Amino acid sequence: MPAALPYLRVPRERALAWRDRLPAGGFKVGLVWAGDPRHHTAHLHAVDRLRSLSAQTYLPILRVPGATFVSLEVVSKRFIRGC
Repeated sequence: MPAALPYLRVPRERALAWRDRLPAGGFKVGLVWAGDPRHHTAHLHAVDRLRSLSAQTYLPILRVPGATFVSLEVVSKRFIRGC
């Protein structure tokens, strides 16, 4: 492990759409650090806080040479309205 074959494949049209949005070459790393906070349900919110990280937690790995880090976070409309 890891296998010689890629574990994930991207449809060609999607790869082409993203090609110009990301730097060429190097190793790309997608980061996600938050779940669904579910403020409306106290016990689910408490569980989510245990599986969510602050963005600062990632600072040490952001210094890895040759890697490009990309946020994969999705911001909900509910969050935007709350700001």
